[in-house]
Amino acid sequence: RPGELPQGMHPRYYPLLASGKYRTTRAVEQWTGLHWDDVLVAAD
Repeated sequence: RPGELPQGMHPRYYPLLASGKYRTTRAVEQWTGLHWDDVLVAAD
């Protein structure tokens, strides 16, 4: 989609994942295009 970064989500959204508001792997993948292990690294 236009405006999306190839690598997925903009880093400023990582705290949202770390906050626990986006818990399920499926929801995270649909929202960010990242895989679950990418999310774990981003939220670490």
